[in-house]
Amino acid sequence: MKYAIYISKNGEVTGPFTKKELRDAVHSKNVSSNDWAWHKELPEWKPVHAVIPIIHVSRNGEEIAQFDEEKEILSGLRDGT
Repeated sequence: MKYAIYISKNGEVTGPFTKKELRDAVHSKNVSSNDWAWHKELPEWKPVHAVIPIIHVSRNGEEIAQFDEEKEILSGLRDGT
């Protein structure tokens, strides 16, 4: 696991997650894009949407998360997982 990502939600830390696991957790709404995330390359905790860039879109009135691949490449987290 190149990036072991930890999540802080409501004062509890969970993880580690792979990027795919974290994306799945955001899609299933178990993790919010505003929860806090950290991995060993980060000097401090950041919102999930800053660690794995997310675009919120609305379909039929329901907000869903999509991932911004270009910003992910720029964030240094692009490792193919």
